[in-house]
Amino acid sequence: MASIEWTEDLSVKIPSIDKQHKVLIGLINKFDDAKSSGHANMVMKSILKELVRYTQAHFMYEEALFTSYGYPESDSHKVAHVKLFEKVEKFNKAELDGDESVYNEISEFLNSWLYHHILKEDMAYSSHLVKKGAE
Repeated sequence: MASIEWTEDLSVKIPSIDKQHKVLIGLINKFDDAKSSGHANMVMKSILKELVRYTQAHFMYEEALFTSYGYPESDSHKVAHVKLFEKVEKFNKAELDGDESVYNEISEFLNSWLYHHILKEDMAYSSHLVKKGAE
C-alpha cells in the first residue's frame, strides 16, 4: 500500500493536533512498510501496539481540548473514538488467535479511517477550537 503523505488539506489548523496526526501517519506508514516487506510478525505486533497506544493518547488529548474549549459536539466525536477502540479490540483478538491475514484488514482500515476521521470528524471541530484559541 502506498505511503500516506501529509498535505495541508489534512491540517485542522491546530499545530499540536497536526503534529500528532503526522506521528499517526508515520506509524501507519511504518506498519504498512513492515507488512509489505514481509518483516517478522513480532515487528508488526510491536508497531501495532505503538500505534494503539499513540492513538489512545491522541484521543485523550482531543477530548481534553473539547472539555477545555466547550466543544458542543464532543459527545458524538467521543462515540467515534469508542467505535475505533472496539474495532481495534477485534483486530487484537484476531491477531492473538494467530490470524495473520488480519494485518491486511488492519492496514486497509487504518488508511481509510485516518482520512475519514481527519477530513470529516476532526475538521468538524477545527473552527470551534481555533476560534477559542486552541494551539
